[in-house]
Amino acid sequence: MAKGFLERVEGNMLDKYHRAKSWTKHMNHTYYRITREGRHYLRLLRSEAGD
Repeated sequence: MAKGFLERVEGNMLDKYHRAKSWTKHMNHTYYRITREGRHYLRLLRSEAGD
């Protein structure tokens, strides 16, 4: 993502997570997770919405 709020996660990094949650990992899917900057941006939006 251009703003750096998401990062692509390699499929092999998800193996332990999916096993712990008993979810199925699909080999043809692309997985992303929110970055630290993305979490901070969401926190800012929430605080502005509360004003």
